[in-house]
Parts: sequence; C-alpha cells; structure tokens
Amino acid sequence: MTKTHAPCGSLAGLLAALALDAVTDPRPAVVFALVGGATAGALLPDTDHHSSSPARMWGRATQIPCAWIGRLAGGHREWTHDVSRGAPLAFAAAFGACLVAPLLAAAAGAWHWLDVLSDGLGAVAIALVTGLALIGVDAWLSSLPTLGRRRLRIDTGTNAVVSWLTALAVVGTYPGGLPATVIAAIVVGVLIGVPAGIAGDACTLSGVPWRGRDRHLLPYGWRIRTGSAVEAAIRVPILIAVTVLAWVLAGHPGAEVLADLQAQ
Repeated sequence: MTKTHAPCGSLAGLLAALALDAVTDPRPAVVFALVGGATAGALLPDTDHHSSSPARMWGRATQIPCAWIGRLAGGHREWTHDVSRGAPLAFAAAFGACLVAPLLAAAAGAWHWLDVLSDGLGAVAIALVTGLALIGVDAWLSSLPTLGRRRLRIDTGTNAVVSWLTALAVVGTYPGGLPATVIAAIVVGVLIGVPAGIAGDACTLSGVPWRGRDRHLLPYGWRIRTGSAVEAAIRVPILIAVTVLAWVLAGHPGAEVLADLQAQ
C-alpha cells in the first residue's frame, strides 16, 4: 500500500500544517519539514520488509538495513506496525536524536571527529526524510495521465541523488545543525505520519498488531486487499485532497491570474 501510505501521510501533514497556520505564521521551512516528516513517517512502518518501497528506495543501500530491521522487529507487520508498543515514538525519537546531534556537538565544542559523526547522523536523517518524501511525490506523479508511452516517475537513482544532494546542501547551510523549529516540525511530522501509515494497514485483510492481537479498523466485508482496484479508487480522492491543500497552503498560486482570465 505504499502508493496509498505516502499520500495519507502527506494529507495528515498538510492538515497539521493548516492547523498550525491558523494559530501562527509558520515559515515555509517549517511547513515543508512538517509535511515531509509526515509523508516519510507514513512509510517508516514498512521498513521491516526487504522488498517494500522504502527498502527499494536506494537499492541495496536500503534493502540490507530494512532486512535487519525486519528481523529485529520480529517480521513484517510486527513491532514497526504496533502503536501499543511505541512504534511512532521510537521512529520519532530516532530521527530527533540524529537531527539534534549536530546541535549538541556544536554547543559542547566537541572534538572534530565527533562533529563529523554528528553531522553525518544529521545528513543521514535528512536524506532519509527527503527520499521517503520523494516516494510520496512519485505516488502523485504516477497517478497523472501518461505522456505518450512514458509516465513521470522518480527512479532509484534520481531519488538517491536528490536526497543526498539535499542533505549535503542542508548540512553545508547549517553546519551547527538545523534550527530547533525545523527539527521539531520533522519529529512531529513523523509522529503524525507513522500512525497514519499504520491506520492504512489496519484497513487491509491482514490488519496490524495491537496488544498481542491482530486488529482491523474495518469490518470483515469492507477490508481492502493490497494492490486492488478498491485501494486505487480510494487513493484518488486522497491525492486530490493533497493537491488542493498544498495549493491552499502555498497561498493560492495562480489565483490572481485565473481571476483576470475570468474577468476577460
């Protein structure tokens, strides 16, 4: 359900960003971090399987760690899908620790090798969030009409290059670590996105674990088969909602031009 998980995470992040926008005036970087963190968070539970989209994100570089995560988690749809065992908090804490490490090292005036290590952890976290968010963008692109015989897609190589160039650019711009507000936005986004992804799996035939038993959000006859036409049909309104909310958050770009055209 990767093509559905990512849009669900994006939708949850956009709704959170709209709520934040209603009470304050967040910087664009905070909004991007919140939505990106939520999109990434919705995909993180599937890091427990070696053939999932997160695992195939950068080829063997992500497949091997995901295979180990699956073993440590007890298999697919076990610990990483279990809210009752703290999966959202664990994922958020892991990303938060990696992103905060450069700030702590800079504040402590640590040794050079520790600075390099902390910057590396921060870069890995940023690259992972970017790469997982790009899977969400790819899900949106794959839903667009084909251009001739070709679809707009973000392949493994493009994802890796864009993710790591983004990470290096961010680390170069903020050598002492990201601003605390941006780190908080990513962590909150992950906290929002992970339950959104798990909720999607709870709507399927297999369900998700909760306190030692498989649980489902839908009654038996309504449960969704992964990869089915029903899942694809559900994805369409979610993608439309994501597009509309992103347009609203961006300040209605093009609205003035459209109004001028209508006036003519």
